[in-house]
Amino acid sequence: VLAHGGKTMALWEGGSAHEFDAGTLETKGRVTWSSDTEGLPFGAHPKVDQDGTLWNVGANGSFKGFVIYRINPKGHLTDREVIPTKESHFIHDFLLTQQHLIFILHPFTFTNADAETYVQGYEWKENHASKILVVDKNTLALKGEYEMPSNWVFHYGNAWEEKNVLHFDMSSYKDAGIITSAFQNVMRGEEDRDNHADHYRVSLNITTKKIAAEKVYSLVEFPVVDPSMVGKENRYTIALSKQDVGEHRKDQRL
Repeated sequence: VLAHGGKTMALWEGGSAHEFDAGTLETKGRVTWSSDTEGLPFGAHPKVDQDGTLWNVGANGSFKGFVIYRINPKGHLTDREVIPTKESHFIHDFLLTQQHLIFILHPFTFTNADAETYVQGYEWKENHASKILVVDKNTLALKGEYEMPSNWVFHYGNAWEEKNVLHFDMSSYKDAGIITSAFQNVMRGEEDRDNHADHYRVSLNITTKKIAAEKVYSLVEFPVVDPSMVGKENRYTIALSKQDVGEHRKDQRL
């Protein structure tokens, strides 16, 4: 749920935002930002920038690419751009810094439109890397593409930049088993202990293309930061975790 630009909206990456009345919860209807974006997906985890600008991404199904939305504080679409990709990726979340947008394409791609269910249409490509796409916020042009070891992420924490280095944190799974098996097991009343996320701090040098990743915390999901710190270096991240996670680093910043 998001309140922005005078609208209260329910969001999901599978389709457009829907506006509803915050007092009665009555649905007002699908949100159309512009004639050429009508009906397009509008993601579940938009980011509100320091100046009140709303950023979001839309990707769904067999579409080989994703849409970037820039919406001003009054709730009007000021720009949109389509970034083409070689495959159709499942994008649930993304990151922003003061100058860049960061989208990570994990090797979980839509390959079978005839599958019995939507999720079964996706394939986990174990031996493929995760790709990091960096987009310039001013021009919405793709600035660089990088690779890191294969992983799956539902939710990112925050990102910031330091000269040529982009820093970000993420709750990372080893693969997409959380979608392909764990969620289905939960619906059957079965606990799934094999699929869990660990919290990582990642640094990407966009000049040298060197990437460093450090595990900061175990068994962590839904990382968030104070809204006033989005895109800036944050001291604290708030997240959900299990109680029996054992010892952690004494100097951890989570």
